[in-house]
Amino acid sequence: MKKIYSFITMFATLLTFGALNFAYAITPTLSLSSTGTGDNVRIVVAGDPSSSVQLEYTKSGVGLYLDATGYSTDSTGNTSFTVSSSVKGVSSGSAVRARVNGQYSSSVSWPTVSTSSSNLTLSQTGIVLSAGQSSSISANNNSLYLLNNSNAQVANFNISNNQITVTGNSNGSTTATICVQGGASNCASVSVTVQAAGTSALTFSQSNVTVFSGQTIPVTISGGSGYYMISSNPNSNVVLASISGSIVNLSTSSTSGSSSITICSTNMSSCGVINVTVGTASSTAVTFSQSNPILSIGQSTSISLSGGGSNTYSVNSNSNSTVVQATINSNVLTLHGLASGSSIITVCSSAGSCNTLTATTNYVSTGGSISLSQSSATLIIGQTLSVSISGGDAPYNLPSNGGSIFQATLNGNIVNINGLSSGSMTIPVCSAGGGCTNLSVTVSGTGSLVPILVQSSLSLTVGQSGTVNITNTGSFYVSNNSNQNIASATINGTMITVSALNAGSNSVTVCQTGGQCSVLSITVSANSSSGSVVVSSTSFLSFSDKDPVFEPNKSGVITVSGGSGTYSVAYNSNPSISRLSISGNNITFTGLSTGTAIVVLCSSSGNACGAISLTIGSSAVTPVVNPIKLTPSAVSLKVNKAAVVIASGGSGTYSVNVSDKEIASAIVVRNYILLTGKKVGTTAVSVCSSGKCASLALGVTANNSTSTVKYKFTKMLSYGSIGEDVKELQKRLLSEKIYKGLVTGMFDQETLAAVRLYQKNNGIRQTGNVGDETMAALNN
Repeated sequence: MKKIYSFITMFATLLTFGALNFAYAITPTLSLSSTGTGDNVRIVVAGDPSSSVQLEYTKSGVGLYLDATGYSTDSTGNTSFTVSSSVKGVSSGSAVRARVNGQYSSSVSWPTVSTSSSNLTLSQTGIVLSAGQSSSISANNNSLYLLNNSNAQVANFNISNNQITVTGNSNGSTTATICVQGGASNCASVSVTVQAAGTSALTFSQSNVTVFSGQTIPVTISGGSGYYMISSNPNSNVVLASISGSIVNLSTSSTSGSSSITICSTNMSSCGVINVTVGTASSTAVTFSQSNPILSIGQSTSISLSGGGSNTYSVNSNSNSTVVQATINSNVLTLHGLASGSSIITVCSSAGSCNTLTATTNYVSTGGSISLSQSSATLIIGQTLSVSISGGDAPYNLPSNGGSIFQATLNGNIVNINGLSSGSMTIPVCSAGGGCTNLSVTVSGTGSLVPILVQSSLSLTVGQSGTVNITNTGSFYVSNNSNQNIASATINGTMITVSALNAGSNSVTVCQTGGQCSVLSITVSANSSSGSVVVSSTSFLSFSDKDPVFEPNKSGVITVSGGSGTYSVAYNSNPSISRLSISGNNITFTGLSTGTAIVVLCSSSGNACGAISLTIGSSAVTPVVNPIKLTPSAVSLKVNKAAVVIASGGSGTYSVNVSDKEIASAIVVRNYILLTGKKVGTTAVSVCSSGKCASLALGVTANNSTSTVKYKFTKMLSYGSIGEDVKELQKRLLSEKIYKGLVTGMFDQETLAAVRLYQKNNGIRQTGNVGDETMAALNN
């Protein structure tokens, strides 16, 4: 008993001074409640103090899940926090338990929450990039992951919180699916197109479009090359898109929704995105202060707009923009008459209400119609270009000056255009008598190099030539000659050669490749002589034809030799019948009207001149036929192998003859000569057209293989495919006389028809696609 009493006394002492503790754990409690905001839930847990808290529940797409995010109780054993149902991946009504210090609470049902406001949305659903370029997308959720990337070789996706960074890798397109963590039920997609390197994105007359149910909006596409196609339309059940030429038509039968539509040119060389939103139309109609205005050509009128449930308006369509130009500023519609006729103009409000009016333009002009030296002009930023006006009644006027793209000013009958920024625009040019015509201007580039001319003006007499040097280095070209009947201008290196043709004045715009431009003003005075020209030379030039005859509106080339340096026109007795240009030792004449002229040319050294007697005759006169050129001029191939020679010159229709038909055979398809080796040896091949002939030497050597090796087709090909496989397909079909087009490497309509004929001949289903069956036949 004494020992037992001593043990009890010691045990009590340890308890008293805290030297002995018993471990304990209480059963935690859990309560859940909806915050009323989105899918957020308030969680309250009570249990052991300063202990970690975990949640056990069934996670969507995962199963039973223990969430150890890092929650913990405080020193009193309590904690509370708020979470998103979609982020946690837990559904309304799911059983949830709290685990604290190894002990579980009773199960509690997850409260019913609203998920409508938690649907994942992205700031962009369509992106166009170049290889190496990146773009950022913002999401309305911070817990995201990449569910799928349909073509990872095209683009990469990196996610950080609610930011998605997309980087273009290579030419092509891909669609990525981004989801909220917790499953694959709350997701959004983004379409990415990576265009070819070194190309510019397509531009659109509207890139952010609102369309209403039953409405069709045309959008004009600019840029790229070839034909246009719809690369992606992620919400085609809401927004319908179709392409006709360079117009994409957007329509909808829905009352809400949106889509980002990616448009590309051939082979995705250039792409762009149109963002389309479906709006809800207002029940209030748009009204006009005039419903059916009548204008004279050159006249402008203003029409006030009202109604439509909004004070923001736009021109939805103009059925005949060549007759009436329509623009809107605030609530004023301005119409400008351009040509005789009528146009139906549709105006819509931002609330979706639309109305139409019919504008009629009558031709009322006392001076007749007017014309321009050129109806379209292309220049770069910083370049100045001049266009001359003729006809109608002076003074002339410009209803529009080009805005932010270019600045157009008038100086008498000259329109001076200065490029300001990239873009295109058409402006009317009108006379005082009411006649108008359109001038289309395109500005591109970001030039910075200006040619420095030793003199900005040059005075000559008719028949005289002069030169102006460019002092800085680079590559230069003549961008514009305001009146080629006054003087011609050519550039060789850094020297501008000007040949005076008729009395008058003009301006020549000289540009540096990739840079800006300078203008050379030229004044030509009449020759005091009776029309003859005197030139001093120590030798004479030679011409391939000294008495050429051409048809009006047809061109021909005469070759000049002799002298030294470059060639220029020293005298032209009748420049009105023909336009001529000189490139190297080739003189190109283009007939303008019937007549005769004496044209004197001299070399730049001045030591050699020569004369040509030029005749521009009627259509009954036989035109000059240019010599035939064969590329290549010599061919070497093996037995049972084929080669293609391209012919140019002549009349365009060719015949072929092989001297030794046992060595090789030849067939003609358009301007392509297909040569096939038959046995070892050499022979000559003659190609003729309209009396002109050219020959090539053909050598055939032994084929070391025991059998003919055909190109093996391994890739699926279809309409729109581009590449070497398509070239080989076209060559193969050409050799079988099924295909009669050009070997372009582009699977076009003519190639499609030839493939179907090949399939028909070989008992294959005529799909027009080169699939497994067709490849097997081609490779057989």
